[in-house]
Amino acid sequence: MRSSIKSAANPKIKLAISLHQKKHREKAGMFLVEGIRMVEMAIRSGWEIEYGFFTMEAARESRVAAALLDLDPVCNMYEVSTLLLQRIGETQTPQGIVLVVKFGATEVDMKTILGKEKPLLVALESVQDPGNVGTIIRTADAVGADGVVLLGNSVDPFCSKALRATMGSIFHVPVITALTKGDFLRELDAYGIPLFAAAIDLSADTFFHQDFSEASAIIFGNEANGLSDDILARSKSIYIPMQGHAESFNVAVAAGIIMYEAFRQRL
Repeated sequence: MRSSIKSAANPKIKLAISLHQKKHREKAGMFLVEGIRMVEMAIRSGWEIEYGFFTMEAARESRVAAALLDLDPVCNMYEVSTLLLQRIGETQTPQGIVLVVKFGATEVDMKTILGKEKPLLVALESVQDPGNVGTIIRTADAVGADGVVLLGNSVDPFCSKALRATMGSIFHVPVITALTKGDFLRELDAYGIPLFAAAIDLSADTFFHQDFSEASAIIFGNEANGLSDDILARSKSIYIPMQGHAESFNVAVAAGIIMYEAFRQRL
């Protein structure tokens, strides 16, 4: 069903704008999806869409028009002005359509993931750049990882920059955020799953020599400070050999290299 909203004081507008902040996303259990590509993926994902906004200009474009037809039986869609949509969205150049989506099916617990046969779990500890987090979720999706766990002060994967970097993979890969570091380690111990830590220390071995073909968890640390001591004490440190003068890899690049080795071994 479609109708229009003219005022920024409308409660639906105010709720959508509030979702720019993590605390309001968590309280409402919802987040914003912006742009036609992400909207199309949200529609196909089966996640519950609360409502959405569009501009008349965007509705004249074929892809947006098709998305609106798909959304008509699913939720209320509200026509708003371009200026109002700019306030609702977070991107500098909105593409004329925004959805309010409920946290969905990829919100699962560790037991569900670890109970699978030979699970591959990717974990991040205090990775704070949204582009890195989104890219790692996207790569985890590409290699068929069973889930991504965000520990410590890792950025919210449902913030706009992280969402865009996932390129829609947020709808396909289980992402766990409500887990302490201690609970994470206890769950791995309970299922007997080895933890590999991307770190350079005296005990580290090259990732080429590791067996990722069985149940495995791989953790990557903060861009500047790496992994905490208690994670390192519980895990096997691995590193990526390098030549040249570069001191290190970007965490998303390092994660991609190691994840694809796990993928290769599982072919």
